[in-house]
Amino acid sequence: MSKLVVNQLGENDSMEVALAALAEIIARWTGKGERIETVIPGLILARRVVPTEPMSGMYEPNICLVAQGSKRVVLGDDTYVYDAHHFLITSVDLPTGAGYRSEPGEAFSGAHVET
Repeated sequence: MSKLVVNQLGENDSMEVALAALAEIIARWTGKGERIETVIPGLILARRVVPTEPMSGMYEPNICLVAQGSKRVVLGDDTYVYDAHHFLITSVDLPTGAGYRSEPGEAFSGAHVET
C-alpha cells in the first residue's frame, strides 16, 4: 500500500474515533433531555433517540455539526441532509422544516453554535 493510502486510512479512522467520542460527550451532557444550552454562549448540544418527521421552524444564523445520525432540512422545494461528514451553515434566518434520523440503536447527536 502506498504511504498516501495508509495516511488517508489513518485520517478516516481518526475522524470516526473523534466523532464517536463527541457523540458520547453529547450523550453524557444531555442525559435524558434532548437539548441543552451550555455555559458557552451560543453553544447548544442536541440528542434525539427517536427519529422525527420534518417540523416547521426558523433557523437562525448558526453552524450545525453532527456527530452521529443525520438531519434533513426542507427549505422551499429543496431538501438538504447533513450528517457527520456534511455540516450546515446559515447566515440569515430561514423558515424550514427539519427532521432527525439515526440508525436503529443509535441516537442523533449534534451541536450548533448560534452566531
